[in-house]
Amino acid sequence: MKIHTAIEILAEMHDGADGQRADALALAIATLEDARDRHEAEVDEAERMLRTVLDGAEGRDRATTWRFLRSKMTLPGDVLDEVERRLGLASEGGTR
Repeated sequence: MKIHTAIEILAEMHDGADGQRADALALAIATLEDARDRHEAEVDEAERMLRTVLDGAEGRDRATTWRFLRSKMTLPGDVLDEVERRLGLASEGGTR
């Protein structure tokens, strides 16, 4: 399940809840929203840095350079996958 889907489901549940249940759902929603925002910031930063590196890889094949860099990085796989998609490298053969 995607995080935005979980947030939507919890928001629907929150609309019909009251008391402690509503408070707990509000806390869960806020926690997921914070996690989503941190994840998006991590992806944005990785994309920015990697775009700079790949654009500076003069005369080198971007996909080959990306495969090399990806194998050396310690970011979570979902972040690497999203950066790869944003950079348009998934269609160039990617790394998988």
